[in-house]
Amino acid sequence: MRDTSPFFSHRGRHIFDCNFESPCELEYSFSSKDQEAPNKAWLRVSAEDISQLNIPDVPERDHSENTPKGSFLFLNESRSPSPVILSPWLRSSNNQCIVQVAVYNFFQQHGEYIARVLPIDESSSEILSVQNPEKHGWVLLQRRVGHLEKPFRISLEYVAHGNKSIAAVDSFAIKNCSTEVSCIKGFIALFIDKDEDPLAPTVNSLTLC
Repeated sequence: MRDTSPFFSHRGRHIFDCNFESPCELEYSFSSKDQEAPNKAWLRVSAEDISQLNIPDVPERDHSENTPKGSFLFLNESRSPSPVILSPWLRSSNNQCIVQVAVYNFFQQHGEYIARVLPIDESSSEILSVQNPEKHGWVLLQRRVGHLEKPFRISLEYVAHGNKSIAAVDSFAIKNCSTEVSCIKGFIALFIDKDEDPLAPTVNSLTLC
């Protein structure tokens, strides 16, 4: 896997919104090094696609578009530890920054969704954990990340409790993570040669955002 340090790729972004309608800048990583091809475990599919697989209780619509043609990420019958989904390197300069992800709760849920914040050069912290939820279907989970000094990533993992399990995620994003900038309205003098343009204004209004 390529070097994932933010100093080699980029220094982090304040905006990340992945609805899986097009490929997202995600990476996949197993916790154990002897696994192969982790990106083949999670598949970007539509509800129409998986309706043909004869799997009971699968999503009939995606979360972000709420249509059978909308796409989401699907994990089918994981017999080994599922790969961790990793966001790009991100930044937060706002205390109201939140991470959100939609997870699908099946009637017979045999696993746990876990999201973590992974700051560079620091230990991770768990921000979301959903196990045996009562609600069936898509559930949008949100948790505040707050202001972070260093670049960070969000990891999303499904831990299966047993040999077989299925999972689905959609609407993976961070929100309100950039600094709020207020507009400054004032005036600026325009130094113009009156001999060239006698009718030109000398002062004009200016709005800076």
